[in-house]
Amino acid sequence: VLQELLRKYGVPENLFGRVCVIIDKTDVFGGAGEAVADLKQLFSLAEKDLIDDLLNEKDLLPELGQEVENIVCALDKDIQGAAATVATVLRIKGQTVDLELESKPLKW
Repeated sequence: VLQELLRKYGVPENLFGRVCVIIDKTDVFGGAGEAVADLKQLFSLAEKDLIDDLLNEKDLLPELGQEVENIVCALDKDIQGAAATVATVLRIKGQTVDLELESKPLKW
């Protein structure tokens, strides 16, 4: 999305990475102008989780591959077999399953 916005203002694609570094390293939001206003709006929309709507409206929403419908976690070694069985049954029923057998803290 940022690349499309920068392209609108004539920034060549091969300079995208450099421009991102400059935006990251400078206080660009203290400036003025239409480009800064557009960037502010972009980040405001992203913060409000409306970025999908914006991309959809501009017909820029990419086609994503199949998503995982179920996550089966075995947080203890003693239940790894049961977790594998649950994952197998779900897969037989046509569900997509991510099976986590490692005993580690959940991040989600």
